[in-house]
Amino acid sequence: MDWYNTFNAIEAGLWCVVAAVIVCRTTRSSPQQRAAVMLATAAFVAFGVTDLLEIGHGGVIPLWLWAFKIACGCGILAARYTWHGWNTFRWRDREFLFGIGCLVAVGVVITVQQVLGQLPGIAQQALLGTSGLDNPSPEGPVSAPSPELILPRQTCVDGSAP
Repeated sequence: MDWYNTFNAIEAGLWCVVAAVIVCRTTRSSPQQRAAVMLATAAFVAFGVTDLLEIGHGGVIPLWLWAFKIACGCGILAARYTWHGWNTFRWRDREFLFGIGCLVAVGVVITVQQVLGQLPGIAQQALLGTSGLDNPSPEGPVSAPSPELILPRQTCVDGSAP
């Protein structure tokens, strides 16, 4: 397993630990706060699941997985306001503005991924600095062209090879 997949597996576990800590730390609470705990727990566990689903994609996350991650983030933000009461919601809250900033950043990443995904293979390899060996063709391994294809074979006047 490469570092990217290992990181996602560890991150998935950590999100589940965060969900467990939230449940364990909130023993005495109102019904509204219990609902917020359940929402936050579900959102953090689901976010951990998105990290597990990300394993094997090599950093190129499909749009459906981005949507799932965004929904989890919205659930976490909704849990925060459910805990404190929706009457405390303000458009200029740091948490809300941070959430909007993260959403904009995700939109930029999605756009860049889509643009890079549409570039021809050679241009994409040039931008990413990968070689053909890093991204093998479906026809199999690519070998270097033979010298006969590059330079015409030279022959002597009498027809013999030099």
